[in-house]
Amino acid sequence: MAIKQPDLTINISNHQSSLQIFKAAASNFISSLSGKMFTFSLGLMLLDETHSAISFVINMIISPIVGLLCLVPIGNLIDTYPHKTILTGSLTARTLALILFAASINLFTATAKLIPIVLFLIIDAISTNINDTCYSAATHELVNAHNIQRLSSLTQSAISLS
Repeated sequence: MAIKQPDLTINISNHQSSLQIFKAAASNFISSLSGKMFTFSLGLMLLDETHSAISFVINMIISPIVGLLCLVPIGNLIDTYPHKTILTGSLTARTLALILFAASINLFTATAKLIPIVLFLIIDAISTNINDTCYSAATHELVNAHNIQRLSSLTQSAISLS
């Protein structure tokens, strides 16, 4: 049974909005930078292990394909369930996938390393899309109406800068 989001009007002061904007911009910068560094280094590791440029390219192709395939289901998920629950579940799934990936990567050799890497990248891409969409949908819950545009632009700037 789906849980509908309650329509609650939250009064957020300008000071609280400013604090949330700072936290959100810093957190998005750190998250985006570390995620992109991880993905790039994973691609370089693949290139070093397999000595094949195709393995590096696979790393760059998976995220957009998963994004397109999961666009509608993720949107429906975000619109149906509470944002905090979705974010917690998504981050938990990504953490578990990373632990399983780290535990299993050395069980494979050469090009067979692509198996756990592709599986992890799919889970990571789904989790990233869920987090980004959920965060965008919850913007109005973080700041007051006057600061939504400021939060959105600073968030995009932080992601672009990283």
